[in-house]
Formats: sequence, structure tokens, C-alpha cells
Amino acid sequence: MSVRFYGCLFFFACGIGGYFALAFEPSFGIIIGSLILAAGVCLYAYLKTESEGWQYFFTALLILVLGLATAQIRAHLVYTPLLKKEIGPVVLQGDVLEVESLAGAQDKRVLLGNLSIERLTPEDTPRKIRLRLRKDPGVKVGQRIELLAKLMPLSSPAIPGGFDFQRHFYFQGIGAVGFVYKYQSTLRETPSAGFFIQPLRQIILERVEAAVRGAASGVVTALMINEVSSIPEEDHEAMRISGLAHMLSISGLHVALVAGGIFFMTRLLLVMAGLGLHHPVKKYAAVLGFVAALFYMLLAGSNIPVQRAVLMSGVVFLAIIIDRFPFSLRLVAFAALAVMVFAPESILSPSFQMSFAAVTALVWFYEGSRERWASFAREGGWWRKVVLYFSGICMTTLIASTATAPIGAYHFQTIGLYSIPANLMAVPVLSFIVMPAAVLALIVMPLGLEYWPLQVMGWGAAYILEVAHWASGLSGASVLLPMLPFTAFIMFVMAALMAMLCAGRTKFCAVIPLVICVMALVCNKLPDILIADKGKLSGVVLEDGKLALSSTRREKFTAEVWESALGLPKGSAIDWKEAGLPCDERGCRFEKAGKKIALAFRPEAQAVECGWADILVAEYGVEGACQAPVIIDRRDMYRRGAYAVWLSGDYPRAENAGAGRGERLWTGN
Repeated sequence: MSVRFYGCLFFFACGIGGYFALAFEPSFGIIIGSLILAAGVCLYAYLKTESEGWQYFFTALLILVLGLATAQIRAHLVYTPLLKKEIGPVVLQGDVLEVESLAGAQDKRVLLGNLSIERLTPEDTPRKIRLRLRKDPGVKVGQRIELLAKLMPLSSPAIPGGFDFQRHFYFQGIGAVGFVYKYQSTLRETPSAGFFIQPLRQIILERVEAAVRGAASGVVTALMINEVSSIPEEDHEAMRISGLAHMLSISGLHVALVAGGIFFMTRLLLVMAGLGLHHPVKKYAAVLGFVAALFYMLLAGSNIPVQRAVLMSGVVFLAIIIDRFPFSLRLVAFAALAVMVFAPESILSPSFQMSFAAVTALVWFYEGSRERWASFAREGGWWRKVVLYFSGICMTTLIASTATAPIGAYHFQTIGLYSIPANLMAVPVLSFIVMPAAVLALIVMPLGLEYWPLQVMGWGAAYILEVAHWASGLSGASVLLPMLPFTAFIMFVMAALMAMLCAGRTKFCAVIPLVICVMALVCNKLPDILIADKGKLSGVVLEDGKLALSSTRREKFTAEVWESALGLPKGSAIDWKEAGLPCDERGCRFEKAGKKIALAFRPEAQAVECGWADILVAEYGVEGACQAPVIIDRRDMYRRGAYAVWLSGDYPRAENAGAGRGERLWTGN
């Protein structure tokens, strides 16, 4: 039964992934028709055939189509018009949904909804926009404000196969970004209906900033209300390299600590009150623990990772209430299914993948070794319990770090070599000092007694930052990797799941996807030329592996993405002139791998370059005939997005970011 359920979950996820992998938006009618047809064929197979093989096949087909339909329904439910081109300055009005402080600046980042935008009809107005507000005049959540702003469309991927910002923001209901020229006025001071938690978040933010000073203040704010924008970039980088970045984003660990802390505290108090003999205090505590998890979710902004964590905690508490063992792979699978039903886009996010990878690996390990751990604890005194506790921390850290490392390598192109010792030093402080102090601070905050609990949180947060900077400052603290192929990533995930979930000899089937993963890694080739989506930046990978850019001052974020994709340190790219490339005011010429490449800046160079180059990259629209085998001009960049060119082989190969994405709801086409 379990294997069949896991198989259904796998095909449902494949259906969701198939929807996002399509290069076109499928017709809703065709999807619904396919779903009805698959259901009919599946029913016929169960009623008219005795072959289990055909029954399983058509069931898998039905669930696959169901996953695809679920993803498409979700995409239509969150639909928002997307801004097509830059506009501004324009006058706009909107309700303030969120206010974020930005590290190292007095600026704020505001999320606005219920918009009225000059020069945009209601049908073309996005549901939400995100703006940078300089010199904050004291904007509060719930106000309706009027601004003079510049709006810009959402960015497409900076490199083919890279992170899709348009899709990410689309599923948050955000259709444009920009910045504020001038704060005009506040049209409504008091929050409208629906704003009941955001003012509380604002109060907590102000109390934290008043009680905790320095860099620790940003960490405390992140742990209490999931506000990470005020953490300085150097602290973010240290946490990431040291493998402690998971502490800054509220997810399963934080929700478990809050809900679990309330659960155990409530159970202890009820037992001490003498209710343990005549009342199911464990179940009472489970209910209160889940209520605490829900409240923490609201404070943390109710984003997808927090919702997922609360859902999983709810499954655990439900198992306690109905007298079932709360930790099993089947319960993890049910939680994953629920998340995919309500937020199918989350399977693309690193947080979903990393949290479920860690939980699945931990539950799989402890399910198989539970009896041995219990036997070790029973056959000795208190010292064995102490050894068991620290061994459990070490094993949990090791397993979770190992399970999430490949996912982190795929998404972030880095592996922290000292993440295990850093987590061993920091996680106990987070678990037994920082988060309990956070719960206490929230409980006593209505009485104005939160100062000392926040101080304790600040001390713990400062210690965690010290550990992060120590681990990230060690020699060889992280290994930089180039962008890994998706085929290798998905095959590795399949191999890991088959090894954990399959029984008996079928586990050895995991060797097949593992071999494909290794082959994909061996055959992976890095691009030789990179071109930004608007043609404002071009990059060439030199023979020594360095990245030479047409400008080190323009498109800095794009340059950082390229460096990461090539496995290069941040800020290591050099200018073309520094690299010694032969360039003048009309363009650049160079040869690599036996191919002639011309980067043309002006149309007057076209005739000469077309006759010489194998690959012509033009910052203008190429007109007329051109003999170059590969031509990428300004029109191509605007229509198809960023380009990457490979020179190995007999013929150069060019890929663009738009080819794999096609015309979808989130591309604005």
C-alpha cells in the first residue's frame, strides 16, 4: 500500500513538473478533456481487465494528468496582469501590504495592492507591485498612499536555464517592480478590513529594534517575523557559506521549535496541575501546539515554506490526537501531497525541496534505527541518555546536511565544507536558548515585559553570527560549482527516493538514474559566450576560465548570476580591455575553439563582420543579408531573452532563455 501511495505521489509531482516544463500554455479545455478521458480509461481498466500492469499504467496516467491540471488551475487562480514595458513617472495609489527595511540603508521596500495606476486600465493593472521607497516618511501597513513612481516589467532569467524571476513573482501576485520618485500623500491612515496581523508585525519589529542593537537585531527580527531584509549582506554571506542560512528563513525547524515548545510546556503544566491521570493532556497540548504554530505562521507572513511547515506540524499533532505514531514516511508524503495540491508551484522552490529532503532522510533513518536507539537508552543510566542526546544532534545534523547538500549545489552552486561543525555549534543555541526566548517574548509582549527575553535572543543571535563568520572565514570554507544540468539533478533525486522508498531488491533500480546522473555531469559543458536579455552586457569565458565583460559597471546583478553559473567567485569578472581582447568603438573580434566571434556595437561594422565571423553578436538590429552562421542581434535579445553560446564541436550552438519557457501566463507574452 505504501509503495503504491508513494508511486501516486511521484506521478502527481511529475504532472506538476510537466506543466511548468511546457514551452506553451496548454488549452484548459484540452487538459480537462484529457483528465476525463484518462479517468474513463482507468475505470474501464479496473472493471474490464484483470491485468494489474494495465491498471497501474492507467492509474499513473490519470494521476499525471491530474497533477498537470492542478498546476494549471493554480496558475489561473493567482493570475495577475504583467507590466509589458517601463512606464514612469506615473502617479499611483495603493494599499500598503508589507514594509521591509533594507540593510545598510534608510530605504524601505513596500508591497502595494488594490492599485490604481495612471495610464493603465483596470484590466492591465497588476494585483500587486513591489517598490523601493527612499527616505521613508513613516509608511505603515494598512495605509493607502499615493506615490510618483517608475514601474518596470519583471526580469526574465539572466541565463538560459537560470532562476525564473517572472514565474516566482507571478505566483505571488506581483506584476511589476520599480522605485519611488516622490511620496505624495497618505490617503487613509487606519487599516482597512483584512489588515489584522500586519500592524502586530510592525509593533514587534519596533520593539525588537528598540531592545536589540547591532547585527543581531536583524537576526532576531528574522526569527520572529521572517523579516530578513535588514540583515547586512556580509552576515547573509557568512550564514550561507557556513551552512547556517536555513536559520534565517522561518521553516520547519522554527515552527517545530515553537509548536513543540508550547506542546511540551503545556503538557508539563497540565501534569503538574494534577490533570494527567484523568484527562488526555497530551491531546490538549497537541491542540495548543498547533494553535501556536498557526499564530507563528501569521506572524511570519504566511509564505509557502511556513505554510508547509505548519501543515507538517498539523499532521504530526493530528497523529498524536488519534493515537498514531507521529513520525513516518507516509505522514511526510501526505504533507507533501497537501502542499502540492494547494501550492503546486512550490515544488520548484529550493525551500520545498530542501525541507522535504531533510525530513524524508531523517524519518527514513530514524524509522529504521528507532529500536536500536531505544534499546541503547533503556540498557543504561543517565549518562547513556546524555550520549544519546548529543549523538542524536550529530546524526540529525549530518543526515540533514547530506540530504540538502546536492539541492543547495544545484540551486546555489556552492557547498559549505564546514556546515556540519557550524550547525553542531549553532543549532543547540537556537533550539534551547533563542527560540524559547522568542516564545517567551511574544507571550509577555502585551504586558511590556519583552526586554529581557529579547536580550537573551540578541545574545544567542550574536553567538550564531560569530559561528557563521568563524566557519566562513576558514580556509576552503566553501566549494564553488558551475551550474549543474537539470537532468543530473532530477536523476539524483529519483535515485535517492528509490533507495529510501523501494523495498528489497528493487532498491538496486536506483543505480539506473544514478548512472544517468553521472553521465549528465560528465557531459556537462559550460557556455563560452553570455549575452544579457536587453543586450546591455556581454561576457566571454577566456581560455583560463575567467569571465571578461563588456562592462563591469552595468548590469551588476546579471554579472553576479553569470559568475555563479560558471563557478567563479563573486566580483571576479574583468573588463574586456583588462583581458586584452582586441576592441575599438565599433566592436570586438577574437577567436576561441577555432571559431571566429565578432561583437558589433555599430551598424557600419556589419558588412565586414558578416564576412569574417562564424558568430555575430550585434547590439543593433541586423538588416539585410549576413553570411555569419550564427547571428544574435538586439531584436533576438528582446524577443527571446538572454543567450548562451557553446563553441565546442563542429558547429557553434546558441540557446536562449525564451526557448525553454515559451509563451506562458508568467512570461507576459
